[in-house]
Amino acid sequence: MKGKLLFGLTLTAACAVAEPFKDGERAVVFGDSVTHHGYYVKPLQDFYYTRFPDANIRIWNCGVGGETAGEALRRFERDIVSRKPTSVTVLFGMNDVCVVGYQTNAPSWALDGRAHAAERFAENMTALKGMLDKHLPSVPVTWCTLVPWDDELKFEKPRGTIAGVTAGEKPLCDVVTELHRKAGGGFIDYYTPMLAYNRKLHAKNPYLSLSPDTIHPREPGGLFMMRLFLRSQGVDGIVSDVSLDAANGRVAKAENAAVTDLAKTGSGGLAFTLKEKALPFPVEFAAKELAADVGFDDEFNREMLQVKGLSAGDWTLKIDGTNALVKSAAEWAKGVNLALCEATPMMAQARAVAALNETKREKERAIRSLWVARCVAMRRIQWEVRMTPDEWRDDRFATAFIQGFLNARPEKHADLSMYRAYAKDWRNLGRMEDEVEQLHRRIRGINRPRAHRFEFVPAGD
Repeated sequence: MKGKLLFGLTLTAACAVAEPFKDGERAVVFGDSVTHHGYYVKPLQDFYYTRFPDANIRIWNCGVGGETAGEALRRFERDIVSRKPTSVTVLFGMNDVCVVGYQTNAPSWALDGRAHAAERFAENMTALKGMLDKHLPSVPVTWCTLVPWDDELKFEKPRGTIAGVTAGEKPLCDVVTELHRKAGGGFIDYYTPMLAYNRKLHAKNPYLSLSPDTIHPREPGGLFMMRLFLRSQGVDGIVSDVSLDAANGRVAKAENAAVTDLAKTGSGGLAFTLKEKALPFPVEFAAKELAADVGFDDEFNREMLQVKGLSAGDWTLKIDGTNALVKSAAEWAKGVNLALCEATPMMAQARAVAALNETKREKERAIRSLWVARCVAMRRIQWEVRMTPDEWRDDRFATAFIQGFLNARPEKHADLSMYRAYAKDWRNLGRMEDEVEQLHRRIRGINRPRAHRFEFVPAGD
């Protein structure tokens, strides 16, 4: 993308507060490609792994790219109910809006789909609510409006003749809003704040967007979405909050942390052992500028250390004998957010957690891509033969279609690689899910905060 993200922009959203995830949570995030790609699900997982390391919180990515809400109904029992979720978040609509109907010279079937998109979406979302009520009657649900298509984004090379999708999404957002009004539960409005933010970006640089391909948020957009998700849950932003009195060698405050072995040093500094109950959140490097822009760290990533009573001048914080950062006595007295410092061992540990979770995310994406192949195959069969719900759920139809496709030996086809992956791996879906669970357990084996020795020394010593 061209240019830089703007500073000083504000973020607002209409959110009905749900509960933060808790120990034993089995959270399902149910959606289309915006979910499938994982750019907001993965940082959400990172956040809970680092903020609540003692809690066993499992967050499943159950997105399928290209899927409509109606098609999602057909995998609901197998992909959602089977996981025995304790909460479900629902985000559909991008494929229900019928984007093809917004092309210049759109075919008649697409124009019909566009004209009736909100009506059909309402029918399918109502049916989805009915399935939730039937199969998961006591499970809390969070309803999400669509991520806005970015009609106004500019590209160096023109990209087609689609226009008007952003406005076309609004009636579908209204469907979700009304559904939440009647059903209750949690609510996240992605559409309104993301649209407003994109327009502020375009005012300075028309090549910038939270969704650089017009549709899918990447790391910055994912962090933006995750922030709204956390807001909807009312999550506290404190990693730890420690305040020390260097002059008197006293702990004034230690929130979500324990300070031991506190002692004044001969240089007028301070030494102590700190063990926090959480790790800082490792913001993706590609999203750091946006995080600063919207004040993410101030809101959700406060690892505060305040030391009063140091003599005037600059002071170096050493952690486990290694220089971490230098600030003036006045800055330390005001308080420093250690989560902004990449040089601490706490952040190094958090980055290791995020790296292992990235490995898990890639395996999750491979699983979700198998579901995409199945969805596309069944959709192509449905074009020719009207199938019953039971037939749609039968793997034999998709398997036979895909094998027939591959037997025809197409040299080039957009679906070739995913069909080959399906033929190879669908039978191994259970094993692949087990591998993801093993990675979840490995992450929980490395995410517990460790004790570290802190020392303040005059800069240059």
